[in-house]
Amino acid sequence: MSFNPLSVILSQNKLIGENFTDWKRNLNIVLTSEKHKFVLLEACPPEPAANAAKAVKDAYEKWIVSDDMARCYMLASMSNVLQQQHQGMRTAAEIMASVQAMFGETSTRARFEAKEEEKIKRKIKRRKNYKKKKKIISGPNCKKEKKNKKNKRKRKRRKIKKKEKNYFGIKL
Repeated sequence: MSFNPLSVILSQNKLIGENFTDWKRNLNIVLTSEKHKFVLLEACPPEPAANAAKAVKDAYEKWIVSDDMARCYMLASMSNVLQQQHQGMRTAAEIMASVQAMFGETSTRARFEAKEEEKIKRKIKRRKNYKKKKKIISGPNCKKEKKNKKNKRKRKRRKIKKKEKNYFGIKL
């Protein structure tokens, strides 16, 4: 795998299962730099007839060569067990579909990120509910009520003081 300096990334980070997301990202980097990624996105063109135009033959040949390179990169960057499971597959797209079915949806990192995202959503929802409750408790009417109660207490204290002073014979 020393065709491309970037291929070192794949040899150092072989697919073992738990690292599927990282492996796929690294594979996409290498295939993009080598201009072979299109084989994962496009279906194989039909085999051209013997009398087909040169451009059609060249396009088919380019796809076959790129697919072989992509398969080699993929198989070389897998654990031995995964290599044995996938070496009989004909195209790189088949290998990717198989690996994605095995590890893609149940990726540890994907599950962790989903849990973290759910925690954040719950936190935001709790904050919104708290703010709504706070507005209800301390709305504009609540402040007036507090002020009225305070004034009521002051008036009551003044009355009491007047009575006390009158009781002891002090004139105001």
